[in-house]
Amino acid sequence: DRLAIYDHPTQTEESLAEPQTIFHSSEVEATETTRVLREVVARVKPRRAVIDGVTELRLLFGDPLSFRHQIMLLKQFFADQECTLLLLHDSGAPAGESGLRTLVYGVIELEAETPKFVPMRRRVRVCKMRGVNFHSGYHDCRIVTGRLEVFPRLVPAEHRLPVVSDVVSSGLPKLDAM
Repeated sequence: DRLAIYDHPTQTEESLAEPQTIFHSSEVEATETTRVLREVVARVKPRRAVIDGVTELRLLFGDPLSFRHQIMLLKQFFADQECTLLLLHDSGAPAGESGLRTLVYGVIELEAETPKFVPMRRRVRVCKMRGVNFHSGYHDCRIVTGRLEVFPRLVPAEHRLPVVSDVVSSGLPKLDAM
């Protein structure tokens, strides 16, 4: 399995440092970034790719309509490459990416909480997964080297045991007689 993690190459940053006079710098940077990304993915041919920083992409692509259009193009490109694309988004970032949820096949939230006097608690929640049944709600998890271990929450209705209503002896005849 190959995993491509894309980061701005130095040559792209250098070429973008030159002043622009005709186009807005965000248009040039967005075009150059997607071009380099497509070249890397076409060359490496990963099965999975991660883009960390959807908020940065949102800023790079400018207005919400352009952002949505570019995400749709990236989604189609990665599908054509038979590559699963994982987009990471910081939930603390400003709103505006809500339209992103309608474009993706799945939404998974990871959460970490550090209560006083107890160890850190991590949780995962599947918010959306098209065409797949999943257990809703929060599930505890922990990060260990090389993987995420998830402990699915128990749903009482799924773990019912048959109840046998029968008289059981206590072993004390007088008590049993009562």
